[in-house]
Parts: sequence; structure tokens; C-alpha cells
Amino acid sequence: MTLDSLLVETLAHAARAPFYRQLWRDRWRSITGVEQLARLPSIDKPTASKHQAALIVGVRPAGVGVVSSGTTRGEQYTDPLNVPRTAAELSAAASSASVPLDERGWTLSVVSVHHGLPKRLEGKNEIMLPWLHDANALAMLETTLRAPQPDGRRVTAMVMGSGPIKVFTSYLAERRVDPKTFGIELIGTFSYRLSSTWTAIVEERFGAKVFDNYSLSEFPTPFTTCEACGWLHAGQPPMVVELLSLDSDTPAKRGAGRLVFTSLVPWVTTMPLIRYETGDIAIAGPVCKATGQSGLKVLGRRRHGLELDGAFVLNAVDVRDVLERFTETEKTLHPMTRLGHVKSIDVGPPRWAIAEEDGRAVLRFEVRFDPDVYRRRAAELEAEVARQVCELDPLTRRFAGRNRSRLRVHAVRSQSLKALSERYD
Repeated sequence: MTLDSLLVETLAHAARAPFYRQLWRDRWRSITGVEQLARLPSIDKPTASKHQAALIVGVRPAGVGVVSSGTTRGEQYTDPLNVPRTAAELSAAASSASVPLDERGWTLSVVSVHHGLPKRLEGKNEIMLPWLHDANALAMLETTLRAPQPDGRRVTAMVMGSGPIKVFTSYLAERRVDPKTFGIELIGTFSYRLSSTWTAIVEERFGAKVFDNYSLSEFPTPFTTCEACGWLHAGQPPMVVELLSLDSDTPAKRGAGRLVFTSLVPWVTTMPLIRYETGDIAIAGPVCKATGQSGLKVLGRRRHGLELDGAFVLNAVDVRDVLERFTETEKTLHPMTRLGHVKSIDVGPPRWAIAEEDGRAVLRFEVRFDPDVYRRRAAELEAEVARQVCELDPLTRRFAGRNRSRLRVHAVRSQSLKALSERYD
């Protein structure tokens, strides 16, 4: 079936949910394809959370489902969004996976218990382990990777959150364990994007290729980094992806846009999410020559960046990527460090904040020394951070233009900022 026909079937199914029936009336009947989907209003996470019972088609199945989302929960609203998944939905999503699991070995999938039940059933060649802020989580990971499984095969691929992989890498280093002996070949990450600095560290320590995965707990479809072009591509099952302007519901023509998803039947039937605002900002990339798919780069949460003169500047992904390159930048202590399970003070996120001041974009970041005492080094860091952010982020570079005073960067004392609230799993 084509994407258009799947969408028409999905809208007819979703219209049975009380929420959409009241919101849409009969507008959905005139939609015959993806290009007309903009006739329907979008919904955001707080709205979905508030009306989640009315978003269900039919009777809610037993079980909690997937609790969303670790990267936003507690920041905007109090009630979590529980997305129910039936066994049939989980099986359909698993059977449509675009990348089959490696038959030569096992794939270890580490699932955060903070997000509720797993999003899918355990696959034929897959081992699922829980991640929680406890020493047992680290011990289970190491034990599973140290030796072959009962059938003689080892784990050759691993998928885990960007926070856990940083903690686990540090844990092994502190215990003088060489991860290369595990035989891991591929590592996929999700949750917050793993910075280029930590990607290089993990790849060197494990001797494995690291791929970034972008996904939402509410949807079964992941986006994975393409080895050929370096951009994110949507996997399976299919869904409708829209990139809308920052200030309207029209498609984004250039630059950054709001990322909006629509789930499709038969992979999502219990709680269909139609024109769902992810809360993330993204830019579209070129068509990949190897796959024929358009690329996507997610720039992080909308509220974590600045919208100035119609541009989205100082996005969280690129700022964090730059700050993690410098050992002098202060980090928020990870819970596993606070609890004493690892010693590293570098596995938490950098501490930084942004603001608009007199039409300027201002970035402040904490350092581990007194910038008033070591002013020369602070000035060097400020200049280098500004240069690298502009180099990495074309939207900020275009905003600053030749007048670099429009972008100001300040190194500040440790613990002097109200840093971004982030989860660690």
C-alpha cells in the first residue's frame, strides 16, 4: 500500500477516537493524501496527556504501555503520557523492522525502566536488559557481554541510551576492563544525541562503530544515522513525517522546522497520534545517493534553543557537542556518580544556558576554574566555543553573519547557572 492509502485508512480508524471525532468533525473525509494532511490541526504532548483516554480507539488494553518521555517529562506538565501497545502492534512493528538483527550474534538492547514497559517484544536474536541507576545494571551488562550465551554465540551489537553508554564506558575503564574483548561490532544510541567527543571515545574503547538513533517513545519508528551520507533516515514501520515552519503550520521551506509525526495502521491502532508535535526542531538534508531517502538532522528541543529574526540559533545538539570537546567545561554530576557507582565527573551533561539580550544570542557555560582569575584562558575558551558553534551550526553562523557581536559567549563560575533540565537515561 502507498503512504497516501495508509494515511486514508489511518484517519478513518482514528476518527473513532472521541478526541479526534470532536476535534476534526468531518474534515478528515476530504483528505486523500499526505499533502492534504495540513487541513487537520496538530496536537502537542500536553494536549495528548490531558486527553489521553479520549485518544484511544475502542477499549484500552491491559497493561501500562510506554511512558513518554524521558527528555520532556516533568518540564512542561505533570501527568505522563501512557501510550498503550497491544501484542499485535508490537509484533507488527517488529516484523516490519528495516534492519534485521545479525544472525551471527546477539543484539543487546538496554531499556530504561524509567520509560515504562519495553516498546516492542524481544526479538529472536535479542537480549533485553533494564537500565536503572543501580550498580546491578552495570554488573548485568558486563556479565552478559563477557562470555558467549548458552547457544555459543556472543553479543555482537548493542543498543542503549547515550547516558548509559557513557556511564558503562567509564565503569569499565575504572575497573581496567578492555571492552574490545567483548567482540562488539555495532553500537546504536538513543535518547539525547551522543556527542562527537563521546562517540570517538566509545568507538575507540569498544572497537565498534557507533550509530545515532533518534526516536520517540510514542512511536515505534526509529531514525538511524546513514553510514553513506551521515544524516538520519526513517526506518520501519512507515509513518508520515512533516517539517513545519517555526511560526506557522505551513511546510518549512528552508532552515529549521518543527518536527511533526503521524503514526499509521496497522502498526499503531490503539492510540493513533495524528500530526503530533514532537517538540523537536530539525533541518532537512539532501537526498542520499545510496538510499534515495531525504536526510534529517534533529537539533533538539525547541525550548532549548533561541528563535531570533526567524532563525533557530544555539540549538542544544550543536552547543552540547562543542562544550563536551573541552575538559574545562563543568558537567552536572550524573546520578551514578553521585551514588558512587562510577567515579567520573564527566559523564553528565555540560552546564550551560542561553538567553536573548538586546537582540543578541548569548551563551553562558560553566567552567571548572575561576574565569575572573584565569581571564586569559576564559577568553580563549569563549572565542573557541563561539568559533566552533558557528562552524558546526550553519543557522547560528548565518544569524551572526559578519557582525559577530550578535553572538556572545561567556565562561562563568561553576554552579552559577540554572542549567538545562535533562534526564540521564
